[in-house]
Amino acid sequence: MRCMMISTALLLMAIMLISTPASAGWANTIYEEDSLYHHIRVVDDGGDRMLRFDNSIESKMKKNNPLMGHFEYIDLFFQSFVLKQDIENCMMLGLGGASAPKLMQHYFPSVEIEIAEIDEAVYDVAVEYFYFDPSDTTEVTIQDARVYLRKSDTIYDLVIMDAYTSNKYGSYIPFHLATLEFFEIVDEHLSDDGVFAFNVIGQISGDRKELVASIYNTMSKVFPNIYLFPAAESHNVVFIAGKDKAAVSKSDWTNTAARLVNSGVVGTYPFYIIRANSYTDEVPEKWWAAQVLTDDFAPVDGLLRL
Repeated sequence: MRCMMISTALLLMAIMLISTPASAGWANTIYEEDSLYHHIRVVDDGGDRMLRFDNSIESKMKKNNPLMGHFEYIDLFFQSFVLKQDIENCMMLGLGGASAPKLMQHYFPSVEIEIAEIDEAVYDVAVEYFYFDPSDTTEVTIQDARVYLRKSDTIYDLVIMDAYTSNKYGSYIPFHLATLEFFEIVDEHLSDDGVFAFNVIGQISGDRKELVASIYNTMSKVFPNIYLFPAAESHNVVFIAGKDKAAVSKSDWTNTAARLVNSGVVGTYPFYIIRANSYTDEVPEKWWAAQVLTDDFAPVDGLLRL
């Protein structure tokens, strides 16, 4: 296991976490603490285990099978292999309960993984309670995701963005990880045929539709093709962006996913073809007029209420 810690005065403060006993209002809480960034709870509910940040559920898994029980959108990240089958390395921005890293380690063991997680307490909880076991192919750095990318010289075949914080409106993307300038940084760190997968909490039509539209329009200024995968079981849309200017149709996407399964490229990864069928190419026309988010103006909080 390799875990590189960034020594700053801010992170030294994170070491002095306030651990509290399980509160009376959470009978199934098995761990609880206040970190520098979150109020963290690990909650068991029957055969399920959940990671909560403040008032939001961030991750979940089956206690008897840590590779199962995760949110559906996690599976959608792996549609990235349709655009690039020979992924050799992956950068994950945000750790949470480590659902995506665990699946990548299990089903694609040859892929080198780097993870940037801002909260050291989250890393500790993922290892202790969610059975995350970093291997020789996995490196975790305790650092802000954007700062990490700015300092890195590495070029990646795949970048996965799943970093969230929360407020009274629920979980949301930190504004500096949803701007035009951030997407340009990601693009600079992708190989010529690299892929960017971005989890957006919201719906195409419905909850947080204005935020989803703004992120799509902002990403479109950097990436020529963005493919939408709405989750059926939660309010999430995974954007998969490719650098190739030639677009892939919905039928070609599903057929490629089936070929990858039949040829063994994706091994025994579950639900692969089913999730490919969630591809939608129906982008609302008004999205092209949505707010472009920049470092100078990114009203993420305001868009959460629309």
